[in-house]
Amino acid sequence: MGVVVLFVLTFQIFLGTVIRGDQSGTTHVTIDDNLGALASTYAPKIWLAKDEDYNPSSVGFHLENVKVYDGATSYSSTPSTLSTCSEDCYMSSNQTLDHASATLPFFSGEHVGSTQQPPVYAVVKRINESTTDILYWMFYPYNRGKNVCIGLHIFGVCIGGYSTFGNHVGDWEYATMRLENGQPNKLFVSSHDFGGIYDWDEESETYKKGEDAIQTEGTHPILYSAWGSHGLWSTPGSHVYKDMPVIIDDLRD
Repeated sequence: MGVVVLFVLTFQIFLGTVIRGDQSGTTHVTIDDNLGALASTYAPKIWLAKDEDYNPSSVGFHLENVKVYDGATSYSSTPSTLSTCSEDCYMSSNQTLDHASATLPFFSGEHVGSTQQPPVYAVVKRINESTTDILYWMFYPYNRGKNVCIGLHIFGVCIGGYSTFGNHVGDWEYATMRLENGQPNKLFVSSHDFGGIYDWDEESETYKKGEDAIQTEGTHPILYSAWGSHGLWSTPGSHVYKDMPVIIDDLRD
């Protein structure tokens, strides 16, 4: 059975917890600094949009602003106590939303700067003796949807009106690095409900999918987070991620 290792990456600091189960069902927790260093080595560097309004945050920051509802009870939670929640649990913001597309201050996430960055959560999974997967998860309190023309564009004017698709609270995005014998092999990059697999090209020191390439800075892949919706892309700019019927705008980041 593969070993799963959980990390919280912040300021190049890694908290590595190896979770193993034995035949009796007992869970053993140990610290593995070596796998923490491995996760640090290949962690992606992600650029947010210049005018991003909805930054990432820690899970703890989000939990400070919501209550957990479990059957007839409601309570405040922390990341360490959230695992006690039943399958019927759900969360609701401490403040009331006036309407479905309303926003609250905490949706803006945490400050991102040169000396302060929200954490990235890494899960390291040993597939076998030669293969290791590292999943890097980023959490955002809010996902801004797309304002889409439901009709036709005529001379730059929408005939038919606009509608918003995809506003929601709580947004996870991730990338997965696959290592073979300790060396990069593939990189999976998620964008909303789909993604792409890029192969490591040693000669160019990039990850490639056809003509598309992900640049690197040392051992770190460089990715770009879409404005508001946070899908990950290999390059900045506008990207169509869902073709819509001819009378509706394509959805794009």
